[in-house]
Amino acid sequence: MLDIGSVFFLLVLGLWIFCIVDVLTTERTQVKVLPKWAWVLVILFLFPVAAIGPLLWLFVGRPVRPFSGARSTAAFGPVDGWSNRPPRPAPTRRVRPPTRAERAEEEADVHARIAERDRLLAKWAEEDQRKSAGTAESGLPAEPGAGPGPPPRG
Repeated sequence: MLDIGSVFFLLVLGLWIFCIVDVLTTERTQVKVLPKWAWVLVILFLFPVAAIGPLLWLFVGRPVRPFSGARSTAAFGPVDGWSNRPPRPAPTRRVRPPTRAERAEEEADVHARIAERDRLLAKWAEEDQRKSAGTAESGLPAEPGAGPGPPPRG
């Protein structure tokens, strides 16, 4: 026959198993105070000390759920493909302002790219002037098909 100590132990063991399963099936976003892995460790390691771990989970870490008689399926994913919870905001990341040396380096890089672009533009303008001067001297049209007569076949 079971004595009162054995019955108490079975009740505490059932509470312990319930709390472990409850932590594992609760959504990560709903767990309060500690992350899920920490709650599992608290329940496991504080079990021998008068079942403090499971009681802490029930009263401190467990989310408040209205009793409906049925277990929520939210821990296993949305049933119809839509989540009923709002999306989590993206974590904000602080960006440090650039130092003076970094700003000076960026500015020098920008000036170098501008100077390179200006050199290319001057070179292309020179080539265009030579082409237009060369075609004006020879009397040929500047572009094929731009002069009198039929366009070339190709």
